[in-house]
Amino acid sequence: MLVSGTYVPFYEGISAFGEGPLKVSDIEYYKREDFEKKKNKNLCFEICDKVTSVEKGFFDMFLTLRQVIIPDSCKRIDMSDESVDLFRRNGVIIRGTFGSYAEQFAVKYGFEFMHSDVELYQAGDYFQQGVDIITLRFRPNYMPFIHEDCRCQGSSAGSIGGGETDFDLKPDFYKSMTVDEIADQCWGNVQNGVRNSKALRNFMKEARERKGFRIKAARLEDKKK
Repeated sequence: MLVSGTYVPFYEGISAFGEGPLKVSDIEYYKREDFEKKKNKNLCFEICDKVTSVEKGFFDMFLTLRQVIIPDSCKRIDMSDESVDLFRRNGVIIRGTFGSYAEQFAVKYGFEFMHSDVELYQAGDYFQQGVDIITLRFRPNYMPFIHEDCRCQGSSAGSIGGGETDFDLKPDFYKSMTVDEIADQCWGNVQNGVRNSKALRNFMKEARERKGFRIKAARLEDKKK
């Protein structure tokens, strides 16, 4: 299992790549090589797809942890008392999909839960005119926005009219906006793809049913009773 620095919007990112259980011993290389550079930063730990569980005590050393992203593949995280105290003291936000183990984990411990970023549409060829990736994201203040990213090989994406742009959505966009209204604000060449995005439609439907994409810790406590 490889633990290394990674890009996470708004945070200092650390990720775990591999398949199977994530163990305390997997931190050793990262701890020696890179941890000192990030130990005073606000950290987001991303557990990548194919990781199935996390060993007890794994998070004990991440003293400035603020967010943990848990994939659907992960079905168990064993927490030490030190990790539980750390998560509560820092107000760590658990991120994952609706109805996933990530949400169950947050409910179990009374942590705050917020849906993870959602890729809405991807089209194009990275090696030719570039690939467009449209993603629903959330800022640290919970405000939703659409991130549009055009990536290509060689010359900059800007030379083909791409690059990166963001536009903000209403906090209650899932009930106050239509899919068409969101798609109409996107780049012209991706509008139809976003309009037909099953991921966007499913997210908005589930968010309406749950009355939001975020469950506060207080609501989690109510849910546990």
